[in-house]
Amino acid sequence: MVKRWFSFLHDNWVGVILTMTLILFFVYLYAFFRNGHYGEHYDLASCWAGVGAIAAAAATGWGKWIVDSKLNSVDGQMPAKQGGKD
Repeated sequence: MVKRWFSFLHDNWVGVILTMTLILFFVYLYAFFRNGHYGEHYDLASCWAGVGAIAAAAATGWGKWIVDSKLNSVDGQMPAKQGGKD
């Protein structure tokens, strides 16, 4: 069952990320209106701090991939292995 779940996540990762983003947006929107209309005190900044941290990590990984794949290897060839036996 776990293997099927991971297979589903692997095959549908874009949809899963979009669904999670929509859920996060609606939860934030609900908390935003609860703060304004009913005087609740939800800490909305912490929500965006987490999203910002995830986005920064994703941008860093994407940048590393661009540098490694585009600038550190010959176009159309796999990069040379380093530090180990073949």
